[in-house]
Amino acid sequence: MTSFSRFQERNKKRTVANNKLNTNYIFKGYPSIEIKGSADQRIQASVVNKQEKDYAYVFTQTQDELAIGSIWTAKNLNLLITEEITIIKDVNWHKYHALLCNVQIDNHWGYFKGPEKSFLDVALEKEVVWESPQKPVLVLPENVLNFRDKIVIKGRAWLIQEYDAISTPGLVYYSLKPTTISKEIVAENEGKNIYIEKYENKNKETNVLSINTIKSSISSRI
Repeated sequence: MTSFSRFQERNKKRTVANNKLNTNYIFKGYPSIEIKGSADQRIQASVVNKQEKDYAYVFTQTQDELAIGSIWTAKNLNLLITEEITIIKDVNWHKYHALLCNVQIDNHWGYFKGPEKSFLDVALEKEVVWESPQKPVLVLPENVLNFRDKIVIKGRAWLIQEYDAISTPGLVYYSLKPTTISKEIVAENEGKNIYIEKYENKNKETNVLSINTIKSSISSRI
């Protein structure tokens, strides 16, 4: 064996050792935790989240793949898996992007992002407030809500006016606008923070609306 061959062999072994060390660090280090899924699934993963952010990154071992749109619980966090991030380098783990769920609708956890307000001209002491023209966005797994359904979240009613069920298989991005809700539905759901008034399409017409801008809109705000 030549010196160059020994050099190549040594580098191969070093690469394998480094990959194994990195994998052990991720899944045995401080952020490592057992996460729980549906049907009492339990796997070891690493969850990385900054307190002020409403998303997290989830690292799992090669044999543990997470489905897009699935919900996983880590301590008091409910994580909605939205994307697997492609890693160019050959590594022994998967990396996922997840939203931190803040609403539960019909036993399905989801993510709600409302319109934000900002104060302007503070230095000039003007009482001017700018309200974002962006619409509230609701992200849920598939088959939870339909077009024109109404949903009440903490006393405020919203109408589903658009949705995108194409961009990310397993997820649906809903665009909402303020609406009213019937007194009967309010009375039936007294004491509930979140409930739904289903849309009854008496004409049995097909309504298909899809917008790809919802996903980019929510990504720009998190």
